[in-house]
Amino acid sequence: MKGGVLEVLLVNAEGLKHTSFLGNTGYYVVLQIGKEIHTSKITSGNGKQTCWNEKFTFKLSLPDGRWSSTHLSLRILERHKFGKDDVFGETMIHLGGFLTEGHERGHLEQMPAPYNIVAEDGTFEGEVKVGLRFIAEGEVTQMERREKPGVEKPRYSIYHTVFSLVQVPWLKLYFFPDVANPTETQKQK
Repeated sequence: MKGGVLEVLLVNAEGLKHTSFLGNTGYYVVLQIGKEIHTSKITSGNGKQTCWNEKFTFKLSLPDGRWSSTHLSLRILERHKFGKDDVFGETMIHLGGFLTEGHERGHLEQMPAPYNIVAEDGTFEGEVKVGLRFIAEGEVTQMERREKPGVEKPRYSIYHTVFSLVQVPWLKLYFFPDVANPTETQKQK
C-alpha cells in the first residue's frame, strides 16, 4: 500500500475583489482531499492581498497505488458580518504526478506557487499561493525517529562564560602575573 503525508502551506491570495457592500469582509479557505477537510482561519483582506500563512497536513493512503485521480480542492469563501458566507472561487490542484514522484524519491517539496482562482461564472478572480510537501510512508517513520527529543544541554548566561574564562591559566598569567608566579614576587620583595 502506498501512502504518506502531504503538507499544504496556504500562503496568501492576491486580487480578491469584495462583493459585499455592507462593510469589511473576511476570507477563509476550505481545503479538501477526498473525504479529509481542513478549514483555514478567517482573515480580512484589503483587496490586494489576503494572508493566511497556515500549514495543513493530510494523511494519504492508496491501496492500488494510483495517484492520478488525487487532487486538492481549495474553496475560497467570503465571510460577511451579516448574512451567510458566499463562495468566492475555487482552485483545483491535481496531485497525481507530484505524489507519484514524491513516493519514488521518498519526499518531494514544491515551493509556494500561484494558482488561479476560478469564480462560479468561469472567470479568473485572482490567485492563491500554495506550497506542497510530500513525505512517503517510510520516510515519515525515519523522520519521526530523528526528531525525537534528546537531552538538551543546559544554557548558560554570559556571566557564566566570562567567569569560566577567568579559570583558564593563560588568562591568569596575562591579567594577574603576581598571582601566577608567587615565588618570583617574593624574590623581588
